Amino acid sequence: MQIRQQQRETKAALDAERQTLYFHRIRLSQAALQGNNSRQAESYLQACRPAGDQRDLRGWEWHYLQRLCHTELVSLEGHAKGVRQVAFQEGGRVASLSEDGMLKVWDFVAGQVVSSKAIFPATKDLRAAFSPEGAFIALPDEDNQVMLRDLATGEIVHRLPGHTGRIRMVTFSPDDQLLASASEDKTVKVWDMATGREVCTFRGHTGGVICVAFSADSLRIVSGGSDKLIRLWDARTGGELRTFHNPWGRVVHSVALSPDGRRLASGGLQAIVSLWDIDTGQEILEIPTGHTIVTGVMFSPEGRRLAAVCNDGTVLVWDGPT
Repeated sequence: MQIRQQQRETKAALDAERQTLYFHRIRLSQAALQGNNSRQAESYLQACRPAGDQRDLRGWEWHYLQRLCHTELVSLEGHAKGVRQVAFQEGGRVASLSEDGMLKVWDFVAGQVVSSKAIFPATKDLRAAFSPEGAFIALPDEDNQVMLRDLATGEIVHRLPGHTGRIRMVTFSPDDQLLASASEDKTVKVWDMATGREVCTFRGHTGGVICVAFSADSLRIVSGGSDKLIRLWDARTGGELRTFHNPWGRVVHSVALSPDGRRLASGGLQAIVSLWDIDTGQEILEIPTGHTIVTGVMFSPEGRRLAAVCNDGTVLVWDGPT
């Protein structure tokens, strides 16, 4: 028994050391690319490949850097005001919703607008969210309540009270069963879509909560805000699973979890998208956008692409795994 315990401890120590080395090589590869040395960058990436029966540690960041050695990101420009929401569609298309009131659909490969439609008057306060099935829209009101409205009838299905501060964001779970709201009262609330009842309240942030997102399986929630921290929660119980400590002191304006649950993306005031490892809480990669505030981030459903929307009306899309 003692020998087996020692073997397990040795293996765990070696795995941790290998993961630390992987993160280091990722940072070296990005630094080489920033110095226009793609050959050196690629050598660091090749050293990250698993040998034999080793666990493959490569995530979205590895594939992103690998493709960056050969290709450029796609920048989609055309909105007159800041973009607040983005969604991937089939056939290599991306939809974006902006404060200019326009819903635009883009051909990702060509970098061109496929369609453009005005769906509401221009506003500086775009906080609405559409349910995954398209049946409902959630919209915060001035009384710090969330109104859940049936899009077919226009009727208000539920009013969700409870927040004591301005609601900054609402979002639906991918399984269409839950709704989460982030507020300046330093909390995140989760609601049952069918009954309109509050499921739980997440407390832990020391400043206003600005952004919130569900995992692909609807079991976890990630939130960020003015306390410059990112927190991962159990969506059903409200238990905190992990805190991501922002080493640069950045207010967090946007968060997203990758479909495989291994990575977390975040964005904010510094025009940078950060990529985090879920298991260790470490920041793995920083992607400079060259634009203003990153107001939204999202992974495509299959996890291949990562999109960021910016306050100047630009949508950026990067390729990751093939």
